[in-house]
Amino acid sequence: MPETNDTPRLQRIDAATLAQRLAGPQPPLLLDVRRRAAFESKPRGIETALPLLLDADPPRIPDRPRATPIVVYCLCSGEASSTRAALWLLAAGYEHVAVLDGGLPQWEAQNRPLAALDWTRETGRWMNIPKTGNAAAIDAPLLAEAAFLFGQALPLRRDMAVLFVDMVDSTRLLLRHDAT
Repeated sequence: MPETNDTPRLQRIDAATLAQRLAGPQPPLLLDVRRRAAFESKPRGIETALPLLLDADPPRIPDRPRATPIVVYCLCSGEASSTRAALWLLAAGYEHVAVLDGGLPQWEAQNRPLAALDWTRETGRWMNIPKTGNAAAIDAPLLAEAAFLFGQALPLRRDMAVLFVDMVDSTRLLLRHDAT
């Protein structure tokens, strides 16, 4: 995919800049990206964040005007889940998508406030993720592959388990194993 000046790019934002934008007159839409079990064990996040469930079937993203600024974050400092969700948003046509550098751990390390999040209900309009590009289809690029193809930098800090989950698509492995 050739890049033009009009091609939306995944951005990174630090906790201090996010705090300033959240306090401003037009705060970004904030998405807390995790699985249900993670919300159950730690139901707190950044105030005003909307929960985006990674294990929803099918996965869903907010349906807002595509020029809406969006910041996504997750529980891991390597930003694996938030990067995946950000790529879904870019594939859906959102123009201003950023990932919180260091995720929720970095926000907490700076003693920034947390609030209870109700992950059990959707607020506003939501839509299924697009079935193209970075979506959940079997033929969709993996996170690392998609990031490379879109010229995005992958997070530098990752736990090995997160890296393994992102780099290996078990569906593809099973299909290849069955074909032999």
